Amino acid sequence: SQMSPNISRVYVNMQLVAENVKMSTERGTKRLTMVDLSGSEEVYGTDEIKSLEFCFLETGPIGFSKFESIAILTFANSQRFFNREVNFWEPVILVLNGVFTNYKSVQHLIIRFKHYLTTEIVSLLPYNRIPSSVTQTLPLFRRKNTKKERTDKKLLDAKAAVVRPSSTEYISLSSDEEGSVSSPPTYYNIDGKRQQITIEGLRSLNSGVYMNDEVVNIAFGRLQRQYPHVHVFDSYITAKIFELFQQGDYDENLKMPEDDFNRHFGQFFLKKGNGKIISLPQNETFFDKKMLIFPICHIKHWLIVVVVNPLLSDVLMGMDPLKPKGHKPMAFYFDSLKGNVKYPHELLQYRLEITWRCLFSFLRLSALYHSFYYLHPELIECKYETNIPSQMNTFDCGAHAIVNGQVMAEMYEQLMNGSNVYVSEEKVEEVKNRVKMCRKELREYLDQSRI
Repeated sequence: SQMSPNISRVYVNMQLVAENVKMSTERGTKRLTMVDLSGSEEVYGTDEIKSLEFCFLETGPIGFSKFESIAILTFANSQRFFNREVNFWEPVILVLNGVFTNYKSVQHLIIRFKHYLTTEIVSLLPYNRIPSSVTQTLPLFRRKNTKKERTDKKLLDAKAAVVRPSSTEYISLSSDEEGSVSSPPTYYNIDGKRQQITIEGLRSLNSGVYMNDEVVNIAFGRLQRQYPHVHVFDSYITAKIFELFQQGDYDENLKMPEDDFNRHFGQFFLKKGNGKIISLPQNETFFDKKMLIFPICHIKHWLIVVVVNPLLSDVLMGMDPLKPKGHKPMAFYFDSLKGNVKYPHELLQYRLEITWRCLFSFLRLSALYHSFYYLHPELIECKYETNIPSQMNTFDCGAHAIVNGQVMAEMYEQLMNGSNVYVSEEKVEEVKNRVKMCRKELREYLDQSRI
């Protein structure tokens, strides 16, 4: 069955080796065939191929998504490939055009891909594990597309509605995939644990560069240790939440079976004890915290959602006199693009609605299966009112997300007396300065923690 009718370009070590290649598989024969415009044909058995991994990069706003579809081919042994010797450790980058279409979002695409295309050698490479061999190649085929894109006014209009980092701002995310090409990591002592950070992660702390998930998660980990009343979910968990819940509405998402939910998120509620799986006590789960922070990376843009007292509500506690009254659950959405005239309010509002539906579905199932509460969708409103300053460039969203999380952790007591996040003029200036210093302070922290 034909897998891909159009591979636009093929790269080896960032060198273009073929264009307009047709790739297909022959049912029952376990063979992969590729043919270029000249008629040159390459045929490989599955035993000659180590892996064929697909990854998808979203390049449009939610609901109007476009995708860059890329495949990474690696061989089990050195091969002759389109008149070029390719060693088994050299990944071949295949740029696909028009293959995966008619999907509302990359999450929808990923779900369908997993259902239909996953085989022994064909698999999906999560976006947070894309190797540097891919990110280094991205600028090459993006530059080739520039002239064509300038003639497409509709495409330009769509791009104006979303953050578009330059090619130099696409920073490789950490990769520990077998056979992937990445820079040697450096090791750090982070809160008593040995942790590695790639060179790409460290470079993302440079001014003018998009901060990647490695360093952003480390910054939020520091925040959680500083404020015991806060629980921070790392960006890998929020990515999983989006993958599972973006396509369903509130009622559909509620139908996820408990076993499926635990398979994805049981780490927060279950542990092994005496050879059995046992439930953690309430005071060891995130529901024991007063504030939950969800860092989210969407289309190379960082934002956060903060949930305050998710289970402390008069509605939920049935007027229990032993529980504090007046501490109602609240949620706040922080997108540093808010207030930027380049980004339509309708787009940002729609992104808020999608984001909150995913996170609330996760909290709702968590409460249902592990705290025996029923959270109604109308119980917690996710608000978007704040005078905390917006970003003034295309690359400081990570710093804004980190600082916004810090400000919210500091404001918990204040939130108990009001439901909006408005700060003084002095605090606004303080936040601006903290954003400017965020990268420097994080780099100094890492320098002190280096092993």
